[in-house]
Amino acid sequence: MTIKERKTIVENLTLMAIMGAINALFSLFATWLPVISLFLVIILPFTSVIIALYCKPRYFLIYIVATIGVSLLITMYNMQYTIFYLIPAIFTGLAFGYLVRIKLHSAIILFLTAVLQFLLSYAMIPLIDAIYETSLVSQFLTLFNLADKPFIYVIVPAFIFIIAFAQTAFSYIAISTEIKKFNFALITSPLKTYISDTLTLLFLILTLSFAFFCSEASYIFLICSLYFISLTLFSLFKEKKLWIYLSLGGAFFLFIVLFALFYEMIAPPNQLLTISVLPLLFILVDVINILLMHFSSRRKIISEGDINDD
Repeated sequence: MTIKERKTIVENLTLMAIMGAINALFSLFATWLPVISLFLVIILPFTSVIIALYCKPRYFLIYIVATIGVSLLITMYNMQYTIFYLIPAIFTGLAFGYLVRIKLHSAIILFLTAVLQFLLSYAMIPLIDAIYETSLVSQFLTLFNLADKPFIYVIVPAFIFIIAFAQTAFSYIAISTEIKKFNFALITSPLKTYISDTLTLLFLILTLSFAFFCSEASYIFLICSLYFISLTLFSLFKEKKLWIYLSLGGAFFLFIVLFALFYEMIAPPNQLLTISVLPLLFILVDVINILLMHFSSRRKIISEGDINDD
């Protein structure tokens, strides 16, 4: 499929009208058949991705206002699907497409859009509570018999963040397979481990810092650190070195021991933050691997220089 970049205002508005109408129709269908809302979470961002890829950014506001306005108008009798699904999808889709357009690494795109999805979803909860005079979070916790658990509300934001990450991941998979048809390519090469290590360490510092006054934020930062350390692990496993496998296994065993030792020493609700020890140990393994590769390449250069001198 070939779609050319829209240059004139008429071309931009025409494509935006088409994609906006598709969004509005899907939002309307969701009110008739709520089960498809799970499907919409995955596909709705794609229409906005196309807008971000082919339309000029200065027209994005028109697309946002018009699409949300029309969708709210035709779903006035049941606006929750427009509020909770469509509005976040518009913004995450535009963000995803724009980040692809500026050629950001796919791992960073996935992370940033997941953060945006979380912020938007979290912001929509009080709005839905106010409109329908209910408590969405309390209903969810009651459904799973968790409402009476101590400190459960501390980890609720982190749980919403995990859901947002899962939604974004599914959307990413769906979009990444289709985006190639529009002559755009995602940068999917492994992220440099020194970048993922640095970001992991940064979020671990934020995790520990916020633990003293905002445990809710600490758990969110912990999830961020686990995401970036998973990228490091992916790169380490690709090297297929036995000592790396053994070191990672040893680091995991050491983590279990330390977790068991320190869990009871930490006051609730921060006990689960002890998990932050694990990415720290994995960073140590990767740093050792980087140093070994550096010294190995340096010895190789020196030995080749000696041979040339002979």
